[in-house]
Formats: sequence, structure tokens, C-alpha cells
Amino acid sequence: MVDVAIVHRNMVPGVPNKYNENDVLFVKEMIKEALDYLGGVDSFVKEDDRVIIKPNMTGGILGPESAGVTDPRVLEGSQ
Repeated sequence: MVDVAIVHRNMVPGVPNKYNENDVLFVKEMIKEALDYLGGVDSFVKEDDRVIIKPNMTGGILGPESAGVTDPRVLEGSQ
């Protein structure tokens, strides 16, 4: 079974190469909302589990503003 949750906002504060702590908190809430659609983080991660987040990265791309790599706000917000 494959479950997918998509969370959209018309505007996300900051930009991938210039953002602040409040921008990360905004993205963190979006991540939580997506996980809640899927049953919450506790339905995936149990106490003492080790979790590794693998960001999607590609070579030869200018940076996160080109949408070719994972936005660093998402990586920070996942912590």
C-alpha cells in the first residue's frame, strides 16, 4: 500500500537560500499536517526507533531555488 499526503500553501515564507527560524516553523507545521493525514508520526515511528531522512539530491543543479534539490527548510523542519 502506498499513502501520499500533499500539503499546499499559496505562499511559504522565506526562500531556500535565505530564511529564518519562523520560516522553518511554518514548514515544520506543514510537515506535521502531512504526517497527520497519514495517521500521525507515531503510526510510523515507535519509541527507540532510529530514523534517517534521505533528502533527494541531484548533481549539476544550481541549488534549492531551482527545485532540483530538497529545500533546506524542509530538512531543518524535519528535525
